[in-house]
Amino acid sequence: MIEGRTYPLKVNEEDAASMLKIVEEVNESLKSLHVSYPQKDRQDCMAMALLTYAVKLYESRADSLSPDIQEKLEVMDRLLDEVVL
Repeated sequence: MIEGRTYPLKVNEEDAASMLKIVEEVNESLKSLHVSYPQKDRQDCMAMALLTYAVKLYESRADSLSPDIQEKLEVMDRLLDEVVL
């Protein structure tokens, strides 16, 4: 459950514990965004959380990315910062 809604997923048994931790982290992130930005609706907070996770994922892969892609990710990160602030 994320944001009180159920999203059924087929997960391998060995991945179930990790998935539950991810769901918990996502819900905590959303709760924090709701508190930090009460003027934003739930969809805006979901989008901000998604973009935050996407940036983190790309940053973790940055070592294997070309300089061009790294630059684009930095631009995306700055844009995300502008939306959040």
